[in-house]
Amino acid sequence: MNKFWQIWLTNNNHFSKDEANFRRVIILNFSLSIMSVFLFAYALFNLLIAPDYLMAIMQFIALALTLLLILFFKLSHQVEISSWIGELIFILVVLAAIIIDKNEYLVFAWALLIPPVSYFILGRLYGTIMSALFAGGFAVIFVIYPPAVSTNHLDVFSFINVFGTFLSLALIINYYEANRAANLHELNQKNSDLKRLAETDKLTSLYNRLKLDASIEAEIEIAENTKNPFSLIMIDIDNFKRINDEYGHLVGDSVLTQAAYLLRKNLPEHVLIGRWGGEEFLIVCPNTDAKKAHRIAENLRHLINNYPFDGNINFTISLGVSAWKQGDTYDDLVKRADRAMYEAKSKGKNTVES
Repeated sequence: MNKFWQIWLTNNNHFSKDEANFRRVIILNFSLSIMSVFLFAYALFNLLIAPDYLMAIMQFIALALTLLLILFFKLSHQVEISSWIGELIFILVVLAAIIIDKNEYLVFAWALLIPPVSYFILGRLYGTIMSALFAGGFAVIFVIYPPAVSTNHLDVFSFINVFGTFLSLALIINYYEANRAANLHELNQKNSDLKRLAETDKLTSLYNRLKLDASIEAEIEIAENTKNPFSLIMIDIDNFKRINDEYGHLVGDSVLTQAAYLLRKNLPEHVLIGRWGGEEFLIVCPNTDAKKAHRIAENLRHLINNYPFDGNINFTISLGVSAWKQGDTYDDLVKRADRAMYEAKSKGKNTVES
C-alpha cells in the first residue's frame, strides 16, 4: 500500500492495524471510493451518451450523498454510522436502478455485490439481515414491475436463476465470515496467551524483567512529557540463601510464590509489580512521589514481617525507594533504587531506605 492510499484508507492514519475496526475501515473507505468513481462515470454516460436522464439524475444524487458521507467519515471517524449509511446508499442505488430500467438484466449484475459488501462492512449478523432485506425488495420489485417482453429483460426463469445465485453467494460469504471470525478469535486468544507468557515470570506469575523494563521506560517518557512523578521500589527477601540451605529449594520457591502473591494483593491497582530476578522484586508506581512510595514500601515491609507464612517460616524484606527526577534515565532510577535497597540491608535489614 503506497503512502497516499495508506493515508486515504486509514483516515490520515487515524486507525491503526491493532484496532478491531481496522479491516472494516479499509473496506469502507475503499468501497465508498470505488462507488463514487462508478457513480460519476455511469451518471456521465447516462447523461451524455445513453441518454437516460432519470437514471443520470438518480446517480448524481447518489454520488453527492456518497461524497458527503466520505467527508463525514473523514472528519468524524464514526465507523458504525458511516457503514450503515454507505450500505443503505448502495442498496437504494441498486434497487432504484432496477426500478428505473424495469428489470433490465444488466442491472442485476450489481445486485450480486450486495452480499459481500454487506458482510464486509456490517459484519456477519447485520450483513445477513441487509442481504435478506435486499432479496425481499428485489422480489417485490419483480412482482410490482413485471418484466417486459424483450430479450433485454428477465423472465421468471432468469429471475429464479439470479435470485438463486444471489442467495448462494450470500450463504457462501456467511460461512466464510463465520469461519474467519472463529479463526480470528482463536488467533487472538493464542496471541494473548503468547503475550502473557512473554511478560510473566513462570514461578511467581508476576510480570518478568522484560515487562518491567518496558514499563519503566514508558513511565519515564510520560514523566518527561507531563512532569507527573513516579517511583520505583526495589525489594529483596532477607536471608533467602539461608532458607534455601535449611529447608531446600522447593520451600524457597514456596516462599517466593507466597511473597509474590501477598505483595501483589496488597498493592494499589495502578501499581505494577514484577520479579526482578532471584529473590528480588520491583514495583513501578505511576503518579507516586517519594513520600507516597516510601509509605507503600513501609506498609509492605510491615505486612511481610507479621504474616504467618506456611510451614512457620517467617522472613523479612528490605526495600529501597527511588523517585524520578527531571533528566533521570532508566539506569539512574534503577541504580538509586538498588543502592537504597542495599543500604537497607546494611542497616540491619527489614527496613526501608530512600
